[in-house]
This record gives sequence, structure tokens and C-alpha cells, in this order.
Amino acid sequence: GEEGNIAGGFLEQKNRKIATGSNMSEYDRFEVPMRGSDGEVVKDDDGEARKVSSRRCNPNAVIIQALNALQETQWEVNLDFLSKVFDIELDNGEILTGGLSGKRDRINRIAPKGSFSAPFDQGDHETQVFQRIEGERKKTLEYVRRIIEHNANVFWQSWACDFRGRLLPRCTLLSPHGNDLQKALIRFKHWKPLGKDKDDATGFGWLQVYVHNLIEGSESDLWRDGPAKKKQTFEERREWVNENAGALREIASRPTEHLKTLGLDAPRYGRRDDFQRLAALIELDRVLTEFES
Repeated sequence: GEEGNIAGGFLEQKNRKIATGSNMSEYDRFEVPMRGSDGEVVKDDDGEARKVSSRRCNPNAVIIQALNALQETQWEVNLDFLSKVFDIELDNGEILTGGLSGKRDRINRIAPKGSFSAPFDQGDHETQVFQRIEGERKKTLEYVRRIIEHNANVFWQSWACDFRGRLLPRCTLLSPHGNDLQKALIRFKHWKPLGKDKDDATGFGWLQVYVHNLIEGSESDLWRDGPAKKKQTFEERREWVNENAGALREIASRPTEHLKTLGLDAPRYGRRDDFQRLAALIELDRVLTEFES
């Protein structure tokens, strides 16, 4: 339980909780049969099981271990994706065009490139929906700016659990539980080898499967023998990515010329994975470039 663990992570005492506030409280509509020390259900004189209020969430040692593992994980902003989709303006007015390698001043503002304006267009700018989505996007990009400038591009997620045992980030912005853009903007800080040795392609094979999953159904004249199909075996997915590696790398290198294939040529509504698709292709291209060098 929480009482046997050392609280930490947050400066304010009230925020030092393993579960969110609503899940840690007594829940008057959540009652369970009362059990005695022998584990048997305690019954009233009328033979009915005696009911007691139950705490909605009482994390056990396994849950706490999982929380600790998640909170030890370091994340970073995906700079490769960031530089493809966004203009990065410095305090001196310079706009970086070739990534952050030429950065000589602090970042003042991050904004979508003009060629990527369509997927960020949510229609009538006066509506509450637009203002909410636009406000969240601006806050996300401000977090990105601060992480790069003040955190040396590394950050941690704060996690909590609920009464069902699900583990959730306290802040979904820039997290695995965020929206399509927020997921595309992050990656693990500690990179791992894609195999046990140079001849082991196991990890790369799973990257190929991931790319195939995200590109399924996307149309392009670059594909050999048609687009990636759904419900293929893992081996068939890897083979398709191998056969179309050149086309996939072309799209990753010049995404603005393939916006329709990426699904980024028009306003987007509902749950989408278009930005994650582009991020996956950029990563595939980066891995293959590293291998070739």
C-alpha cells in the first residue's frame, strides 16, 4: 500500500500520491462484502452479507514496482521529426532550416511549417473546439521549447494508477497517452541496439512491422506491387517494407512532396496516426542511414 512507501517526486505534499485523488478516496457507492480474519464473508443476523465501503484503489507491490519502472524512464523530444514539420525561430530572428545542429541562440518560438498548415486547420477559428485544440497545441510546443532549452532535451513522466489497475501519466501532453502529434514528438532518451550483434536483425524486423502497420492502405505511385495490405503475417509485412524501402525513405526525406500519402494534405478530425506515420518513416530512414555508414 501507499503507507509503506516513501513519497516523493512532487514538491507539494498534497501531490505525492501513487493514485489520483478521486481513486484514493472512499467511494460510498462502491461496497464489498465484509470478510473476517479467516477470509470468510461476515453475515448479519438475517443471513445477508455485511457490506462495507471499500477504498477504490490500494496499490500493491507489483503496481508500485511498475510505477517506479515507468517513472525511471527518460524521454526526449524527437528532434528529427520536429525539424521536418516545424519552423524553429531563435531569439535573434533566425529560422533554423537544417535541424538544431546550427542553433546558436535560444529558441523563441516553434510553429508549423507553411507546407504542413493543412493538418493543423480545424475550421472556424472562432469556435470553442478550434480554440481548445489550438491552445493545447501551443502548450505542447511550449513544453517542447522548454525541454530543449532548460532540460537538455530530457524529461520524465509522472505516473499514477486508478482503481482498475491502469497506469496513467498525470499529464498526457507529450506522453504515450497523448494525441497523434504529441506521440510523434517524443521518443525514448536511452537508445537500445536493434539486435544482440551486427547480424541480429530482430529489433529492426519489429521496426519494419511497426512501419507497415502505420502505412497500411496509403496510396502512392512509388509502391512496388501496390500499397501495404491489412491482416498480413509479420514476415509479409517485413518483406513489403524491404521491397519498398527506397520509396519509404524518399517519403521520409521529402514529406512535403508526399502529403497525401502521409494523410497530411487536409484538415484532420478524430483519432489519427498521420504524424506518427511520418515519425516512423523518419526513424526507419535514420536507422538505415546508420547501418549504411
